[in-house]
Amino acid sequence: MSSSASSASLQLMLLNILVLSYISTYCADSILARIVNGWILLSSILAFLVSYPSYFSPSTCFRGLTTGL
Repeated sequence: MSSSASSASLQLMLLNILVLSYISTYCADSILARIVNGWILLSSILAFLVSYPSYFSPSTCFRGLTTGL
């Protein structure tokens, strides 16, 4: 994966955190806030999976078991 895609995913996660903190501060009880919170959760998970695919590949998961690390 290119570093620009990883950087964009990290920027998306940071933007989601900023939006979530703003909404939870100023309009936490509205239905729109609940919808936005759900979207932020889903997009943050997606951004994490895009940013760090090597953590989820079988070769890296079992490398520590086979090499004794």
